[in-house]
Amino acid sequence: MKKEEILKIKLSYLKMNNNFLAFIIILIYSNINAQNIDSKFNLYHGNKDYKNGQFQEALKKFNKANSLDISNNISLFNAGNASYRKNEFEEATMYYEKYISKCDNKKEKSDGYYNIGNSNLKIWERESNLLDLIDKELSNSKIEDDQNIKEKMKNFLITDSLLKKQKISLENKDKVLSIAIKNYKNAIRENPSNKDARYNLSYSIRLLPEKTEEYNNEYNNEEKKNENEKQKTISKNGVEIKKKTLKLIQENKFKEAYSVLNKGISKDESLKELEELNKKLKILNEILK
Repeated sequence: MKKEEILKIKLSYLKMNNNFLAFIIILIYSNINAQNIDSKFNLYHGNKDYKNGQFQEALKKFNKANSLDISNNISLFNAGNASYRKNEFEEATMYYEKYISKCDNKKEKSDGYYNIGNSNLKIWERESNLLDLIDKELSNSKIEDDQNIKEKMKNFLITDSLLKKQKISLENKDKVLSIAIKNYKNAIRENPSNKDARYNLSYSIRLLPEKTEEYNNEYNNEEKKNENEKQKTISKNGVEIKKKTLKLIQENKFKEAYSVLNKGISKDESLKELEELNKKLKILNEILK
């Protein structure tokens, strides 16, 4: 074979490969375009489902829209809205946080923070309602003198379980309201003209009247933390009372243990953290009457 022929064959081979490469690029580009179209299609129909109150179907379509085009931020925001309407506020928060992480626009970020704050407030309302139910159940599980030992023990176990739930719910309630306030502040920082965020910030602060001054005047949180730590420290006398109470419990002297601890709490504020134990001892003594 002549050199010219070899050269011609090689050029022909390269040309064919270039054509194939161009075809692949066009194919990939067409596929990306198709995905973008499908993403917008799902977003459009998700919006229709949302307006019709079909929030679960809307959520599926918004998630599909985002999976087809991760740059489709509005699908994340709308997924948060659909979750919110389904009363799934923790899930809504997750979507809004993802939305914010991909936003460059300050107004859009502000909207995201605002909606997280609203989700936090809904969780606060849920915890408040739960505490109301716990209070009702506690009043229904009181230990009465005319109850037999089986009924007293049953009510004791119910009360103990409810008190634990009450403690967790109270902690969650205060924590989530503080987070709501923080998110409304973030919304205002990103967009100072966000009037809804300002209104809800003011409303949230009023729900914690004992902390209004702290939030309004940017109270030094570190000092407050140190003060709380001091309050948690049991006094020297309190330590002795605690030891004596626990010793009496080990000896099954519950009446004496309750008497010692109850008097101690009334005289020494550092023993406040043992109030739950004091309640249990009181209930136990009522059972053992």
